[in-house]
Amino acid sequence: MAGGVFSRIFGGANDGKEPFEQALGIFDRWQKGLSKRTMKYVRDGDDRPVLAALSAARPAPKQQIDWVRERSEQYIVFSFVKSFGGHPEALSRYVEAVSAAFGVKPYRSNYNTELTDDMPDLVANLLQFMRTMPHTADNRPIPPVEPLTTFEDLLRAIEILGGTPADIITNVVPCGYSRAEFSVDGKPVSEHIRDIAAEHFVVSLTRRKATDRAKVMKQLAAYPVAGDPAFLDFLMESATAGSAQVRAATHRLLEFQSNDEVVVRAIPMLDARAAGTRASAVQILGYIGSKPALDAMRARAEVEKSQDVLTAINHFVGASAEPASDALEGQYLAADDTLVDIPSYEPLAETDEAPFGQSDLEELIVLDEKEHEREVARYEKHLELYNAGDKWLRKRPKPTRPHKESYAKRFLETLNTPAKIEPAVVDRSRRGASHRLADRHPYHFDPWVRKAASRLPDLRLVALTLGSSRDVRSAMAHFYNPYSAELNNRILDGTIDIRQVLDVARQKRLSAGDIYGSTEYFASDQAGVLALELNERYSGSGVASLPQSWPITAAHLDMVIDALPPRTLEAHRNVRALELLGHLPKLPKSAIDTVLYTALDDRLRISERAQQLLLNVDGIDARLIAALTDKRQAVRARAARFLADRGHKDAVPALIKRLKTEKSESAKADLISAVSRLGGDTTPYLGKAALMKEAEALAKKLPNAKLDWLEMATAPALKWADGKPVDPVVPDAWLRLALKLKSPGGSPLFGLYFDQLDPASVTAFCDWLLTSWISYDSWKPATDVLREQAYKDAKQRKASRHGWYQKYTVDEIVAMFLPGMLSKYPNSGTDAKGILALTHRATPDKATVAIASYLKAHGKRVSQAKCLVEVLTAMGKPEALQVLVATATRFKQRTVRELAEACVAQVAEERGWSEDELADRSIPTGGIEEDGVMLLEVGEEAKSYSARLASDLTVKLFNPDGKEVKALPAGKDDNTKEAKKLLSGAKKTVKTVVGQQAARLYDAMIGTRKWPIADWEADLAGHPIMVRLIERVIWRGLKEDGSVAVLFRPTPEGDRLTADGDDADLSAVAYVDIAHTATVDEETRQAWLSHLEDFEVTPLFPQISRPMRVLDEKEAKLTAIEDRKGWLTEAFKLRSATSKAGFERGPVEDGAGFYLYVKEFRNAGVRAELQFTGSYVPEENIPVAIIDLQFFKMGNRRTTAMELGDVPAMVLSEAWNDLHEIASVGAFDSDWEKKGLY
Repeated sequence: MAGGVFSRIFGGANDGKEPFEQALGIFDRWQKGLSKRTMKYVRDGDDRPVLAALSAARPAPKQQIDWVRERSEQYIVFSFVKSFGGHPEALSRYVEAVSAAFGVKPYRSNYNTELTDDMPDLVANLLQFMRTMPHTADNRPIPPVEPLTTFEDLLRAIEILGGTPADIITNVVPCGYSRAEFSVDGKPVSEHIRDIAAEHFVVSLTRRKATDRAKVMKQLAAYPVAGDPAFLDFLMESATAGSAQVRAATHRLLEFQSNDEVVVRAIPMLDARAAGTRASAVQILGYIGSKPALDAMRARAEVEKSQDVLTAINHFVGASAEPASDALEGQYLAADDTLVDIPSYEPLAETDEAPFGQSDLEELIVLDEKEHEREVARYEKHLELYNAGDKWLRKRPKPTRPHKESYAKRFLETLNTPAKIEPAVVDRSRRGASHRLADRHPYHFDPWVRKAASRLPDLRLVALTLGSSRDVRSAMAHFYNPYSAELNNRILDGTIDIRQVLDVARQKRLSAGDIYGSTEYFASDQAGVLALELNERYSGSGVASLPQSWPITAAHLDMVIDALPPRTLEAHRNVRALELLGHLPKLPKSAIDTVLYTALDDRLRISERAQQLLLNVDGIDARLIAALTDKRQAVRARAARFLADRGHKDAVPALIKRLKTEKSESAKADLISAVSRLGGDTTPYLGKAALMKEAEALAKKLPNAKLDWLEMATAPALKWADGKPVDPVVPDAWLRLALKLKSPGGSPLFGLYFDQLDPASVTAFCDWLLTSWISYDSWKPATDVLREQAYKDAKQRKASRHGWYQKYTVDEIVAMFLPGMLSKYPNSGTDAKGILALTHRATPDKATVAIASYLKAHGKRVSQAKCLVEVLTAMGKPEALQVLVATATRFKQRTVRELAEACVAQVAEERGWSEDELADRSIPTGGIEEDGVMLLEVGEEAKSYSARLASDLTVKLFNPDGKEVKALPAGKDDNTKEAKKLLSGAKKTVKTVVGQQAARLYDAMIGTRKWPIADWEADLAGHPIMVRLIERVIWRGLKEDGSVAVLFRPTPEGDRLTADGDDADLSAVAYVDIAHTATVDEETRQAWLSHLEDFEVTPLFPQISRPMRVLDEKEAKLTAIEDRKGWLTEAFKLRSATSKAGFERGPVEDGAGFYLYVKEFRNAGVRAELQFTGSYVPEENIPVAIIDLQFFKMGNRRTTAMELGDVPAMVLSEAWNDLHEIASVGAFDSDWEKKGLY
């Protein structure tokens, strides 16, 4: 073996050192002569003891002085596995030697999920080495030495090392987000494994755990093995697997097999003993729907005992028996038997328009020069660290001068030239390779492109967006593609149809996208984007997720309906299908049966969505009543609840009949609740004896292990309505039942239970339970305890052999980890969220203060926050509704805020009000009467004290003689206790209302809300607390036609004054709104400023005191305010100033950094974003500089910055003033770009 190809690797006797010998030189530094011994063993197989010598000579981590160089040299050694063409035996020996030298175990980790425990260690190392891509010190790739290892060499070496072809399949086909891809014989190894026999795929799959197996099986849809008959036996076995994910993946792969062969194997499964196996068979046969499959299911239906299986059979057989409706061209038949037109569209046409000129060229040149300056600065900083000896850094080449005018000119020519639709060149060999796309421009042009995209003609915009993306889905994601925000805007406003985008994508031969972590790409036709959306696990991430995509859904209804149960049981596909159906103008008639089947599904998240689609569909109540006799308790419960939601009173007899035989406690709860909601008699189920009997049964039957933390001994005692004590078994049973139902919003049943008890005892119990849950969930260890643990951990890290910690002190390591430890919660109340259903009758002011405090301090615990939102909704008291409204308008966590918004809309609809009217009419009074006084009876003599709300919004206390006193007299009698409780509650209510309503009135001003004068008088001027607030606001009285009749301010005496102090004439006023600098002339503004000063009125918020920002024609076309760019301050000062102005921290991005402060003007539908140079979380007090202020439309994340001229005048002015006040905590610094994180 000494000659031929080996001389090119090892070098001849008279040669200088070849790359291989140079690479193995690292061994000679460990022990002299070790490299030659290694070369001899690899070449001839002699001197096997060298393996032990290599292992013994390997230095410990602390001995490796130049760690980076050592690791770089290791990679070069690893990469030589690619250079053993024709010599698999030598390759296997080389892997043995290198593994002995550098160790085996370090190259198998939790991140390398493709390396299973069944794979031999040496095989795992070989496959890892094949992926190695070594680089020189200046970061240039080092090509492999020829002759190159072939795929056949690789397979043979794997066999020698004790492996099989299944190992390479396991290595390449991913079960996670990474792909172990490398090239052999000039093409990706994933292409080679397509030809490996099915038996090896089976071995690879069976060695994986169920969740990973399901993920891998989904990838196999792109491989020939999916349709290989030799693979069918394994698939049929997997169809009955215990894992639902494996079964779902199996059903998809069965689509590639012969239907006839699948039916032959599935029919015997109908007679299996296990109901799960029979259910899988029904799903397979029902999906195929051939005559033999349907006949077999009909025969099985006659003897089937399982309700699940029988229902699925009836659904499939019934669906096949229904006559197919005639295909409708451009229409579909809706549930109400009307025809819905599917809008047509025309392909996009190009124009000769050239919208960009010399001024644009000059802007691009400036951007290029600035970017070059930043690159040079980064290079110099990097070089300084490199020269200082930072071992983690590689030397970088010095940046070259920018392209200047020539490149910018070519780029503008592209934008000004009519689009030529040509196939895109996209490298999909590894994720994130879209940087190679031909239409991509330098990233520092992105801000300019985002602004300029609005001037592009439609077809050119679409072509450029797709041309700078790897697929259609990424083209629609504006945070990656600077053109896509404008494209999304035009789709949302109807200028461009999504189908027009897909037409262009097909011409460019782009795919719709792929599932993350998958090898399968979806076509960019309408069916392809729909298939992609149905396979997405996250809502809103696909093209078809936009409501404007409904014509695509309407044209492919069968595809969407097939993604629902019982044909498809994957939850994420079910949810996506229901979302798509929800975008349609009307529910299709062909979908009713399947959606109804889904509405009774035992998965709450899916059934509720389906029920919402069917809420107003006629003709399904009889089937819901029939479902009350279903053998599945979850289905019976769903049916009862849905009948109540639909208000079908004729169902009461059937509900009562079912109650007589119902044994399931959760189904019984829903049945009793449904009877009550539909007006039926619930007395037989709620008597004292009946409740006691039920409680004893529940206490024996239901577990309460998840309530071990709840100290029942401290619970206040409950009393029956007649005052007699309630046996403790009753609340214990109710807690167990609530725990099982898992619904914080509760069942009406618990309200019916509480109606049988003494109200005061119920309130005390609810207060205790809510406080207990919140305390348990939010508890954290003391800071001192955590700091002590952090020091202990830091010392262990410092003492470890991990080199990274050696450059830090123990205190610095503590500083790294302590913030994370302080932020962790040892407990979670989520598992016990159901018991919150028993807190709805807590004392309103106490409960809402506790919940509001929790949401403020612990709102990032999204699951728990959502539970408390449901509790607020169920409570329905004014205090609770105000916290709910505040959460819906100002809460930072998006999903929690959206839930609160939905709850506010639901409550408002139930009461027949608008959401604004609900917020106005649910403002609590705290017990204060309309005249601003609350009478209090004190002492056994019931002396009359009074609490009065003063004009400064403080509560003042007066004794029976009318003299102001600081506090009520001491006393233990019931009157005094009650008086103190009422006074304390009133003070808390006033404080809460002032904060909440001042913010609401400010939002109303910005959103230009108008009140009908009668509503304003009743809801605001007639409210004992609000009347004090509105005295500090200037109001405009508007006529019926919207013109201004008068400006006025209410007074404590009940007058309505003009700026001159005269009585205002409101006889012509039909509406009122809140005045602002933008809505009054300068003379009027000055008059009112004088009025406020003369009458010593402190404005509730800046109303007319701030100057108005007026734009000129050029400024109106801009998309950012930059007059405070470069104003430098400290991170903590900026945080404080933005918080005071109502801004909140923006999203934390990769690397734990954030670059935005955000303020939402919700009533105006606009979001202001203040961009700065950035800070880290947790924050340090580093230098930060303001960059600009931009505005975005709310309600959709796929939007671009608004032109300033399109921003409502009040929003623009308020945000501009905010910007200047925030910037005033710092000053302009000409070197701001060189400071902080910029």
